[in-house]
Amino acid sequence: YPGGVYESCGPPFSVVQRSNVVEERLDWAEWRKMIDPLCPRKGFEVFWFNRFTKMTRFTEPDWDHVWESRLKRSKWIDGKTTAQSEFYDERTKSSFFYNTYTQ
Repeated sequence: YPGGVYESCGPPFSVVQRSNVVEERLDWAEWRKMIDPLCPRKGFEVFWFNRFTKMTRFTEPDWDHVWESRLKRSKWIDGKTTAQSEFYDERTKSSFFYNTYTQ
């Protein structure tokens, strides 16, 4: 938790194991919004969890960086004739569309 001797950007994995998923979205890729029902510190009940890296954080992920990373690791499938290009993300086992004009 922020502050103190053991300051961290997010809760330890033991907290993740007892927590519940509050929300997940396809466009969030590997990130999930979690809630710790036993959190002893008010205001730190909700946190973010990356299901692949096991990273936790109290602040919302940098979505521009998340998408940049996802595009780099994904395989382009289709989209030569339109602005919408389809990619396949092997990590999440899902395909997604990305607008190459508006990004």
